[in-house]
Amino acid sequence: MAATDQVIESFTTGQSAVALFNDVGPATLAVEALTEEPLVWAEARGGVASEQQPLPLAVAEVGCAWRDAALQALAQAGITYRVAYASDTSMGQVAALRADLAVAVLPKSMLGHDLQGVPDGRGLPVLPRTQVRVAYDGGTLAEAVVSTLRKMSPG
Repeated sequence: MAATDQVIESFTTGQSAVALFNDVGPATLAVEALTEEPLVWAEARGGVASEQQPLPLAVAEVGCAWRDAALQALAQAGITYRVAYASDTSMGQVAALRADLAVAVLPKSMLGHDLQGVPDGRGLPVLPRTQVRVAYDGGTLAEAVVSTLRKMSPG
């Protein structure tokens, strides 16, 4: 699994016929949105990480759309933070959240019995929606892959 910018670069340089990725904001190339959902500030259920100053963050690697959305929102809100944990996968971030070491920006669907949204009263900024997007080169194999992705997509 690669960061959003790496997936897009692989596609735009012709290294891949299909690019499936999460993204926020306007699309930077011709894509089809398969599904979307809100991003949320997440933490351990009953956790206190969101009460700490500076705010401890669990982030993905540089180039991840969710990471970029989090850092941009915090900068615009003037909220100080520190990167407490970095992982190249969202599951690594979830491990840091479960240990109550940090908060992270994740899709709402990742909340569950052990993760909750950070309470609104903590003053964290509003986040954008994330979209699962696909770009493809129009080839026969790429068309077949995208057709299958459409059938699997809830949206």
